[in-house]
Amino acid sequence: MKGKALSKQIENLFGEFTEFVTIFQNITYNCLDIKDPAFKRDYDKFIEKIEYLDLRLASIINQGFDDCGSLEAILKMLDAFGTLLDRPIIRRNSEPKYPLLIQMYEAELDSTKKMFDAQNSVLKVTKLNFKLSNCLRYKYY
Repeated sequence: MKGKALSKQIENLFGEFTEFVTIFQNITYNCLDIKDPAFKRDYDKFIEKIEYLDLRLASIINQGFDDCGSLEAILKMLDAFGTLLDRPIIRRNSEPKYPLLIQMYEAELDSTKKMFDAQNSVLKVTKLNFKLSNCLRYKYY
């Protein structure tokens, strides 16, 4: 349920971003005129809006990180955001979550190692029984 709500928030962010870009694209003055300060003013306003959207997106990413129940889900989410995670504001707000990701990864590796060792010990016993049964079979035949 939370994933759907977060997806809806991202859709809303994208709508706002598209609106901001459209407004910026539809400027009617000559942006190459260095004497006209209007472009600089509009550009600064656009960047300010984008930074605000980045903060909101970072918040959504952190909520998604907290709501994910497994390492696999977190990695899928991080992969879905791709290069957006490289944006300075998003990176700065998401980096505190990475040590937890490392801890989860280490726990997953430990769990895998335990399963491997358990399976390997069963396999060794099976090999030992196979060798023993072959010895007994040859001895009695």
